[in-house]
Amino acid sequence: MKKLEMIIFTLIIITINLPLFIGFTIEPMAYSLEAVCNGQLWRLFTHPFAHNSVYHMLIDASAFLMLYHQLNQESSVKRLLYVISCGIFSLIAVNIQLPLLNISSYCGLSGIDHGLMAIVGLELIYGDKEMRKAGIVITTIIICKCLLESLTGNLLFQSCHLGYVGIPVTMSHTGGLIGGISAFFLFNKIHAHNTRLIAE
Repeated sequence: MKKLEMIIFTLIIITINLPLFIGFTIEPMAYSLEAVCNGQLWRLFTHPFAHNSVYHMLIDASAFLMLYHQLNQESSVKRLLYVISCGIFSLIAVNIQLPLLNISSYCGLSGIDHGLMAIVGLELIYGDKEMRKAGIVITTIIICKCLLESLTGNLLFQSCHLGYVGIPVTMSHTGGLIGGISAFFLFNKIHAHNTRLIAE
């Protein structure tokens, strides 16, 4: 079932970003508060999958699909709710930062990616005891990265990009992180004694 979900996500990403391959922009699919208030509600659903360039799409989508594949959650519904929660909290954070940056629109999966990475780390912490240390390292790194980016306003590895990714909206990462952590503890039961994750 997870493979089918990943195929569907891949098709959505490719379809929404088709204009990039023929020299057009994806602006009609990007999030804009003004446009949404004027009735263009589809932007709420399309903006995470829309990207500023083919390069931006490739790095965002590859990270998203890899992290989604790594999720141990057995429920398809809860996996989807993970993505939705990360996306909602990321968008809330975006709406806080966009006016400060004087930017009118936003797109990309990076906020959701950071939330999913936190979930993968937490699943390791509360899952197999042998992988608990790795989970702690992953979760600590992603939390520190998001906090540092929010405080400085700069992407941690911004100079390493080989192509155009747009103007960084760093708080989207922190929002996605909060959404991922919140969803993980909301949708899972944790045993206090042996810290084992029970996926329903």
